[in-house]
Amino acid sequence: RRQRQMCIRDRAESGWLQIKRAHGKVLGALDHEVSKVRLGSKGTYYRLKVGPLPSVTQAKSLCSQLKKRRQFCDTTVMNDG
Repeated sequence: RRQRQMCIRDRAESGWLQIKRAHGKVLGALDHEVSKVRLGSKGTYYRLKVGPLPSVTQAKSLCSQLKKRRQFCDTTVMNDG
């Protein structure tokens, strides 16, 4: 099971590379993190987060730009585990 989770985490990391290539002009020098989220009976998921951004307003603006490019985006908090 642990090996499977690492594989899924690796996919999240490779997802970052794809998103960075596709949307590098929008993302600039922002960094990323992958956080593990347990969703009860749905299982364990890994969320790819980009930032940090100085304000919620700037995070929402970035999401708006990414959504216009057909990239899923939702504001959240980084480093929250």
